[in-house]
Amino acid sequence: MSPLRLEQFVEKRLIDDLLALEGIYCVSLISPDGFILESSGTKTDLTSIVNLFDLRPKNTMVTTVGENGTIIGIRLESNHILAVLCEVSSNLGRVRLEIESIGKTLSSIL
Repeated sequence: MSPLRLEQFVEKRLIDDLLALEGIYCVSLISPDGFILESSGTKTDLTSIVNLFDLRPKNTMVTTVGENGTIIGIRLESNHILAVLCEVSSNLGRVRLEIESIGKTLSSIL
């Protein structure tokens, strides 16, 4: 495998690991320009979370709770955003810990 292909494989694997957590419907890796680079789970557009980071540029993590689910996003050192959509009843603390952990790993390869 070429290095670029290996990086894409690792990104996909990490995103799938997040999706495997109980209650998570969708995971997306969003470019600094606001485009979805990688996504798994339900076909849900999570790019709207970019607007929340634009409104709160100092925040590295944002959470928005809605009737149909909770979206949690983390801004990586590379300015990519890792976003998840999960059930309202999900253990948000665990989801936040996992997204931070996987975000650190993704930052090292982006």
